[in-house]
Amino acid sequence: ILSGIQQLKKYQGQYLYDFAQKEGKKIYSLIAQHEKVIQSSIASGLRRKMEVIKDVDILASTNDNTEVMNFFISLKDVESITDRGGAKLSVVLKSGITVNLYTMPDAKFPYALRYLTGSDEHNIAIRDRAARMGIEVNEHGLFRANNLIECRDENQIFQALSLAFIPPELRE
Repeated sequence: ILSGIQQLKKYQGQYLYDFAQKEGKKIYSLIAQHEKVIQSSIASGLRRKMEVIKDVDILASTNDNTEVMNFFISLKDVESITDRGGAKLSVVLKSGITVNLYTMPDAKFPYALRYLTGSDEHNIAIRDRAARMGIEVNEHGLFRANNLIECRDENQIFQALSLAFIPPELRE
């Protein structure tokens, strides 16, 4: 019995891909259709199609993050708000899974999508490669000597780093 309780505690808050994908897609489709959302995507482990997902991350570019966030928390599946600050809002759905909504201006969307898709190891490898090229990379952009290297999508980010596009599923 004690072993079973330890197992339960260890894996509490983790969900199989199919469940997380179903819950995430339901919320994502509503966010993506909002009139103030310019671009949107699911990110993190769900985008990488990991077998086990801790939470759902959704990105949305907008010129009105307050309206989009207020819409998000008004959805009928939202049970409670767990974190709210700046460009991130976290909720727990009635199903128990956490969903994080990140909002940003449209010009920052591709950088945030690449970064939040991860994984941590992938981001470290990208950051190290970029540093060897004299480029700083983060969720806000690619910078050479503090000048933004403009990229319209993830493919252009990888091109700027002399890489072929790396599909999210391979970013481990």
